[in-house]
Amino acid sequence: MPNPVLFNDRLETTIKEGHRTGEMFAYCRDLDRFKEHQHSLGHSIGDQVLSQCPSATRQRARIRHGGALCRR
Repeated sequence: MPNPVLFNDRLETTIKEGHRTGEMFAYCRDLDRFKEHQHSLGHSIGDQVLSQCPSATRQRARIRHGGALCRR
């Protein structure tokens, strides 16, 4: 999954495109206590955990061509 810098870049691009086209979509998901686990185990382990999360797998399947699934 892309890092927070890429997330912010993609989000900004999506917002600008939404203003231009009148369309926008946002989706937020929170995993219980994920932040404390990530801080104790490191970001790379956090990325591995997220990539195995069933909701991440479902979300990847729903993303349109050129879209991105990111974490913040």
